[in-house]
Amino acid sequence: MLKYHESEEYSAMFLYNNTITSESSLYVETEPKVNFVEESLSYNKELLTETMSATSHMFDIVAEYSDTPKAVTEAFSDWANKIGKFLKEFKAKVIVLFKRWIDWIAKKLHMKGLYSDEAVKTLLADTAKCSKLAGFKMELAEPTDFGFTYFNELENRVFIKNAHASAFAVEKDRVDYTSKRSVDLDVKKIRDELMNESKGFLNGLKKTEITIDDIRTLYDIKSKGAERIKKYKDEVIAEIDRLSKISNVIGRIDTDPVKDQQAYNAVITIVTCLNEHLTSMSDTYPTYINLVDKTFAEFLPQAEQYLIANG
Repeated sequence: MLKYHESEEYSAMFLYNNTITSESSLYVETEPKVNFVEESLSYNKELLTETMSATSHMFDIVAEYSDTPKAVTEAFSDWANKIGKFLKEFKAKVIVLFKRWIDWIAKKLHMKGLYSDEAVKTLLADTAKCSKLAGFKMELAEPTDFGFTYFNELENRVFIKNAHASAFAVEKDRVDYTSKRSVDLDVKKIRDELMNESKGFLNGLKKTEITIDDIRTLYDIKSKGAERIKKYKDEVIAEIDRLSKISNVIGRIDTDPVKDQQAYNAVITIVTCLNEHLTSMSDTYPTYINLVDKTFAEFLPQAEQYLIANG
């Protein structure tokens, strides 16, 4: 993408004389500058804004036509249909955004260098060298979180399972009716619990040294990372889709506007928490992978020096 940064006079000289008057007249933007985090969180804000607007409209209709059962039922039905539509549109935006994000991650990372993944793979396959390196430790300048907790979550998907459990509670309460209103649908409590849990996966234990066993673990993490984050994205989207479907059948046996509205608000809260969590996980992935690459580049030459000195 070409951009001009000079005055109209200089721009005209370039256009008509085919000359560049200074180095700053023209530059090439090599890759799009997209703030995926900002875009993702804007979807949450948009969904919440649309929901509040629809809720306000519902109350206005009830106030205008009195709170007769018919007026309440019709106003609530219209509101519920809007929520279902908002959730479908939200899901579509999130799917496309994270497909773009993962494509960007794939292109941005996994660059090859002298001390690349191939070099690590070769070293790990050499049993004799690994045995000799059993006593070698690379000291770190400062305690470092290498993302073991984070990558463990990518593999085990605990957060998604807990969000699923919260969604099941809503479904049980207002869809299946297998409980007698024992479910807590306090949306602030639901959000606080889920987001506090989300932050925990981004802050793992820190290490002060790296051994050949750590390198083996980090290599396994990186080699499976791209596949795992894609699967993680797919499962979050599947859970958002499931919540969207739940919203279509809330109160299907009998309608209680107050309880049903609480259920819809709980669904929207869980959906936005899922999106916010996936945003944090995706945004953190490049940081940990870059740290793994940096560790490989530092460990391999030191290990090589150790092997030569102790050969």
